[in-house]
Amino acid sequence: MSNTPIRYVGLHHIAFFRAAFESDLELHAIAGRYLETGQDLPAAKRTLKFVQTALSQAAKRQGKHGAAALLRVPRSRFREQAPAQDDAPKIPTFEQYRDEVDPDGFYRENELLDMYQDEYGALASAPASPAEERRLARNLRLLQKKIRLINDLAGQISKPPTLDDLVAGWFDPRVANKFVAAKIETLGDLILFMNHRGYRWYRAIPKLGEVTAKRIVSFLAGSELSGALTPYALTPIKEYRSAVARHGAVVPRGAIVPLEQIRVPVAELNGSQGTNRAEIRRNRLQGNDDLAAINAWLALYRNNTERAYRKEAERLLLWSIYAKQKAFSSLTTEDVGEYMRFLENPTPSHMWVADRRYDRFHPAWRPFVKSGLSDKSITYAVQVLSVMCSWLVGQRYLDSNPFDGLPKLNAAVWVPIARSLSRKQWKAVREHINGLPDDLPGARLKFLIYLAYGTGMRIHEIAKAKLADLRVYNLNGGDMTYLTILGKGKKLREVPFTEGLQQYLRTYLQLRGLDHTQLHALDPNTPLIASLEDSTAFLAVRSLGHLAKDLFGQVAQELASTDPMSAQGLQRASMHWLRHTHATHALQNNVPVKTVKENLGHASLSTTSIYTHTELADRHTEIDAFLAASMG
Repeated sequence: MSNTPIRYVGLHHIAFFRAAFESDLELHAIAGRYLETGQDLPAAKRTLKFVQTALSQAAKRQGKHGAAALLRVPRSRFREQAPAQDDAPKIPTFEQYRDEVDPDGFYRENELLDMYQDEYGALASAPASPAEERRLARNLRLLQKKIRLINDLAGQISKPPTLDDLVAGWFDPRVANKFVAAKIETLGDLILFMNHRGYRWYRAIPKLGEVTAKRIVSFLAGSELSGALTPYALTPIKEYRSAVARHGAVVPRGAIVPLEQIRVPVAELNGSQGTNRAEIRRNRLQGNDDLAAINAWLALYRNNTERAYRKEAERLLLWSIYAKQKAFSSLTTEDVGEYMRFLENPTPSHMWVADRRYDRFHPAWRPFVKSGLSDKSITYAVQVLSVMCSWLVGQRYLDSNPFDGLPKLNAAVWVPIARSLSRKQWKAVREHINGLPDDLPGARLKFLIYLAYGTGMRIHEIAKAKLADLRVYNLNGGDMTYLTILGKGKKLREVPFTEGLQQYLRTYLQLRGLDHTQLHALDPNTPLIASLEDSTAFLAVRSLGHLAKDLFGQVAQELASTDPMSAQGLQRASMHWLRHTHATHALQNNVPVKTVKENLGHASLSTTSIYTHTELADRHTEIDAFLAASMG
């Protein structure tokens, strides 16, 4: 039994086959209009043969063996006399020209032929012999009969595509094999993949080009499967993102969407009639529903703080609407206690938990990326939400704070050692980046990591840093360079930009093609960290985060066999860990707390003190000595 998949015949295949006999165009040009393989001539010939076989077999099943034979007549037989086009010039035959110009027989045959050629030029041809004319007329009749046969049999052999059809049944093997290699077996798999990946989905399929991908999308969009394709798969990403920002995403009713896409027209759920609302006339906010009130609170914050707070408010609002079926402004203390238990295990997981982190406009976005939060994360969520509700009480939007009735949680904000790199981990990172090639990507990554570690800057501060932020001061009889940073709350601070950091920067600038010896002469708006393709283009925060995550992942792989615990920690590490590492290592090296505080931009010494782990270290050393002595 053959393992070759059954090939399906679609209406586009029929149209291609018919055009191959009707049109004067070359076969590859016709294929470019109808087939996913474009102007690939071998693929076009395979498809022509495949459709011809299907039509011939259908004719034989009806006992029409003569029709089957006619369908097998090659294309070249009919190309000598193609059907006249409606817009083609009407050229009289030589006999018609003679009857019109010389009805009395005044001119000789050769004179009249010269006149005919002069008038119609290249469009005219010598008169065919009667036998030739009869042969061409017969071919034309056969072609017309063949076209009628194709049209009659098309409905019998063609089928609409379905989600369960194998891709190998619809596409040329050259294309289908690329899908199969990517674990895409059926059209349903393909559509799911396209909806998941978005408009540039084909980039994830090795050696599948954009032109071929567009033909495949055109085929699916023109079929009965068009409704299975989402706007995310059919729309360029910038247009889709803009449309979502203006109108919200087109999502099924009750689907979980980000805060900016939530649409709650029902009064019972939008909070306009919430049972925990203060008197409406005392409301100090411009908005009169829960979403507007929450957005008013979030508008007080910027950057990472706003994103962190939005995540917590968003989760609570979504849970209230879609899980509890209750307006946020109607929640009681019992409700928020139930919400805390939900945070431990958000169910059903397919509704709440994504398999990885997605952009907020992506249809696969979910409010959680892992199945449940730790006790520490739940404590943090309750603290944030309690602050939000207290503010809403102060604005006379809520009557009371439902979180006030919960048991008091540990309010200490502790950044554990686990969120900074150990000495061993940091050494492994240094050894890795110092071993990178002396090229532009290597120099950029090296400078980025040492900049983050050496200054304790936040990732969004690094993304905005430029040469104009460097300042040189004459202090203690020498020049000292500082980097000016606009941090949280729009507070300015300056951090030492040491000679070591300057050397890494000069090397990096040199590879960017800039004069590294004269920093003051360069464009002051030149970013410290730039795109590889454009030295004047700043890198987005997301891109910087990916660079750090990729680096830590590579170092973790190198450590996996010798130090699995360190490797496991590095797998979780992010760019922000370098800020914690800067503070922790500085304090462990007896740098005064006040200096570290000013470097980090903390408002108080107590915030910086959370990085001091001396007590923990001493306690560990003392217990270790005790056990060594008592247990041998």
